[in-house]
Amino acid sequence: MKSLGVRCFAKINRRLLVRDRRPDGFHELLLDFQTIALHDRLHVAPGEGFELELSGPQSEGLSQEQNSVLAAARLLQDELGRAVLPGARFRLEKHVPSAAGLGGGSSDATGALLGLLEATGARLPAERVHALAAELGSDMAFFLEGGRRQGTGRGELLEPLPEEPSRHLLLVLPPRRLSTAEVFGTHAELVEGGALTLRASHDYFFPEGDWTARTEDRPWNDLWPAALKLAPELAELDRVLRLAWPHADVGLSGSGPSLFALGAIGPERPSTRTSDLTWLATRTVTETECLARRFFTVE
Repeated sequence: MKSLGVRCFAKINRRLLVRDRRPDGFHELLLDFQTIALHDRLHVAPGEGFELELSGPQSEGLSQEQNSVLAAARLLQDELGRAVLPGARFRLEKHVPSAAGLGGGSSDATGALLGLLEATGARLPAERVHALAAELGSDMAFFLEGGRRQGTGRGELLEPLPEEPSRHLLLVLPPRRLSTAEVFGTHAELVEGGALTLRASHDYFFPEGDWTARTEDRPWNDLWPAALKLAPELAELDRVLRLAWPHADVGLSGSGPSLFALGAIGPERPSTRTSDLTWLATRTVTETECLARRFFTVE
């Protein structure tokens, strides 16, 4: 087994539409995924058993034992056997905020799967790698490839979208983090209470008018009302971003609370009443760049 590094790129969702709950308890979704340059760095080295060291500006408060990297490593060990994969030592440099709608945990787990396969030289059919990824998370199928893709089902059924040149991207996060389960739970409460309707999503999947045309050229997220109820400060941040960069595409990524301004250029950050904000300047990444830069050499 050799040592190597894996760049675990984050993502935004330029669209997220929610349909009714499925028999398995998950919602039917439609998501537009976009890889961004912001990434964690996962170092993989030979070891007996699995060890994980966390570092980096976004590592505070994270649990080593419950980290998705270890979950992915143990699942792959069950698949390959201890003779092929006796263990590994990981060092994860966290730069992607957690519980932020940016897919950091899923990307790290995908990086662990692909990094261990590369480090050991083990070969698995692509469909088996996808099956293992699906066991770990609904959006992990996207992180196996990256770029721009549209996901349906729980997000694991993917179709490519036209690639675009890299664009500047600004992210802003309030101090309050939101879990996916928490936001979907609040969304369900709003729908059941009559405060929300699924008409927007239904019209997308069953076009009967111009809803699809109206949502394809701008960000849209059906989870926005739920995220806003849990984190009311998002309303001001959304307004500030739209005023500061009127030509940018502003939206909520995933289940939030990250807001993005796609196409925002300029070093100055607008003033807000909300304190302790996290501002991150990055850019979008194509599938070609994502795959080309995934692995790097470590000493």
